[in-house]
Amino acid sequence: MLKLFLRGDSGFDDETISELQRWEQMFHDEVHGSRFTLAIEGGDWLLGKSNITIGPSPNTKAIAMYLNISNEIGWMILRTLPVLQINHNALGDDWSKKWHILDESFRHSIKSLGEMGKKIAHVIIKLIDAKFNFNPDYVYKEKH
Repeated sequence: MLKLFLRGDSGFDDETISELQRWEQMFHDEVHGSRFTLAIEGGDWLLGKSNITIGPSPNTKAIAMYLNISNEIGWMILRTLPVLQINHNALGDDWSKKWHILDESFRHSIKSLGEMGKKIAHVIIKLIDAKFNFNPDYVYKEKH
């Protein structure tokens, strides 16, 4: 499944696949060892720049990283919600309008990250548009 979604059989160019592999590896490193959290939380202490803490402390880098990932994942979740519809407009016009507002907000947020020079932003937009191309007009249908 990952080959079709993020890797060699995804239809993405080599540069996009390479950036997606870095993104995937980042998730792996954090989930299986909290490497980013440990580096952010303990890095200054190891360098003698702060005292050791026994719990998480407010850290601009950690907060920014969390928000960026939250936006990426939130956008993917938003894009898949229309799959819940078994009839056209099952979730209603009001929901559809809110969906479009959120979709544009997520796009703007990720695009802003790209304007800061983060390559992954353009790749995330490409991923969303290619692999999460659902919208409120989508209706789930079983293939028989």
